Amino acid sequence: MIKNSSSTKIMGKLFAALTLLLLAAVTAMSWYIGGQNRAIEKYCAAVSSGSYKDFAKTAVTDELESMDITSEKFKAASRSYFKELPEFSELGETDIISSKVEINEHIMDSSVTQWICMADIDFYCNGMSISYPAKFKLRFSNGKWIVTDSAI
Repeated sequence: MIKNSSSTKIMGKLFAALTLLLLAAVTAMSWYIGGQNRAIEKYCAAVSSGSYKDFAKTAVTDELESMDITSEKFKAASRSYFKELPEFSELGETDIISSKVEINEHIMDSSVTQWICMADIDFYCNGMSISYPAKFKLRFSNGKWIVTDSAI
């Protein structure tokens, strides 16, 4: 029977510890970047549905609060925006608009807590759809990602 030397055991333990450390770092980074994706998806879903409550959870709303935006005004503005698009010319009052987001790129902006994300956005409803590229600026604040600016 061959016995492992003490140095082989130590190297094996060091390799296992390093592997666990790298796994923890990759998991943390995945959660951090995944939060950006979830914030953008929720933001687009709020815009498409006209839900101000959901919009306020994912976007900087300081400016909107000073403009006296209500849930009804937000929903009406969202619906009006889509109705004016030629692709949604047949949009009915009860039609539900959905969104699909595909994030293409994550770019660190000025710090680890400020990022820019490039995405392809699809809004669709009953055979009507529109797709275009979009740019989102995000900030990590109070344990969550917030959309500070968007070009959709």
